[in-house]
Order: sequence, then structure tokens, then C-alpha cells
Amino acid sequence: MKSNSISVFERRFDVLLYAVRATEVLTVAGICECVLDCSRATAMNCLSDLVSIGLMEKLSITTYQATDMAKELMGVKS
Repeated sequence: MKSNSISVFERRFDVLLYAVRATEVLTVAGICECVLDCSRATAMNCLSDLVSIGLMEKLSITTYQATDMAKELMGVKS
């Protein structure tokens, strides 16, 4: 069970790292292809979790962006 928790954390952290450096809005498909190599459901779960804690903002059904708070936490200038 511990390795599953680490894997869940790592996926979300990978998405967050990618998001705070992105120059364009993120799409679910882009996360699946460029970051996680996973299913759409897995990507949506990661993004939903990050939205719920205020690190990502949902712009539409399939597009997201990092919040200013996330960028500040990760040391990325807006």
C-alpha cells in the first residue's frame, strides 16, 4: 500500500511541475501523452485533486492551468 501512495503523490507532483512551467493551458490529453503516460481517468483524477487544493484552476471541461499560488510554491515567476 505504501508504494501506491508514493505513486499517487509522484503523479500529482509530476503534473504540478509540468503545469507551473507550461506556457500554454494544459489539456487532459496533453497530460496523458506528455507527463503521465496514463488513461484519461487517471489524468482527470490527478487534475481534480490539484484543483481541490487550489494548485490548479479548471478553465473548461478539458483545460487547466496552474494557479499563482502553485507557481509561487514551486518558485516559478509568473
